Amino acid sequence: MGFIQKLNKVDLDKVNRNRPPLYRVESIVWASEGSATLDGVPIGDCQRLLYYKFMGVPETNRMPLRVQNICDSGLMHEDHAIDDFKKLGLYVDEQIRMEHIFEGTANNVKSSGKMDVLICEDGINKGIEIKTISSYKVAKVFGDTKNFPLPAEKNLIQAMNYKKRAMEGPVIGTDGVERQIDEVYLMYIDRGTKQRMFFKVELDNELYGIITPIDQNGKEYETIRLQDVDSFEILKHHSSVATSDQSRLASLRFSLHDIGAKYDSIYNYVREEFLPPKDYNMIYDDAQIDLEYQIGRVSKVKYNKHYPKTTRSKFEAGGDMLCSFCNYRDKCLADDGIHLT
Repeated sequence: MGFIQKLNKVDLDKVNRNRPPLYRVESIVWASEGSATLDGVPIGDCQRLLYYKFMGVPETNRMPLRVQNICDSGLMHEDHAIDDFKKLGLYVDEQIRMEHIFEGTANNVKSSGKMDVLICEDGINKGIEIKTISSYKVAKVFGDTKNFPLPAEKNLIQAMNYKKRAMEGPVIGTDGVERQIDEVYLMYIDRGTKQRMFFKVELDNELYGIITPIDQNGKEYETIRLQDVDSFEILKHHSSVATSDQSRLASLRFSLHDIGAKYDSIYNYVREEFLPPKDYNMIYDDAQIDLEYQIGRVSKVKYNKHYPKTTRSKFEAGGDMLCSFCNYRDKCLADDGIHLT
């Protein structure tokens, strides 16, 4: 076997390796498993996907090699960023465990995760969660003439979890030393150009997010108190279709209480071993696409393909992209009585 075939085998082994399912009935969620329902609109991970995960159900659809390579690339960029902090003399620690209990959850749901890196600047300890993104997502995360810079829903949920833990008191570093984390940031890296964007993440008294975008030159944008932005409920009844920025802001208008309530509900299904409804759909019906269009989550092009203007126009079924890439897609469909041939 030549080196080309050997390299290909390494890639295939990554994709085909068996990952033993982890049965998580002890009410633990990973901080990166962001999920909530806002005014009846789901954001983040699907509750049925999380149910399968918590129940330890084996995946039916393996991660494509392309996605695995993207994950590997992200880890390389993360390591490089941490090395930069070391060269600057700011590095303190990395992979710090951050755990807290969601207040008021009947199942005492615990969020668990590891913050990527802790630095100290001018005596202030700053925890940073590093994310990498593809170039086609840069405009919305970094901002441009049409988009205000905003983080992804799941990433903000993770950072808010870490901020909540930091507010509860010192954390134990990997060296066993107690350290207080004063500030929490999301750091985005464009995998194509290595450009960076930052979001300082804070919490208000009701545990909604407060975000301040900061570009790689240190320019701070307007601080946004997310509890004050228009909700999906307002967008549903607005006289005009919501803009992309309005929709993206509404999807970030959640508190940690909203996140905890969603996890709590899923664990109620786990306790009963009862399959929950899915949050997303591979094919929209008329009511779903009408709603998604009104609140700005479906483009006019996609909406018009659902409602062809002439008999010569071809109908194209639209649906949620999360379903297309779900590792439990076939299992979910089968549980709904749909079997793909």
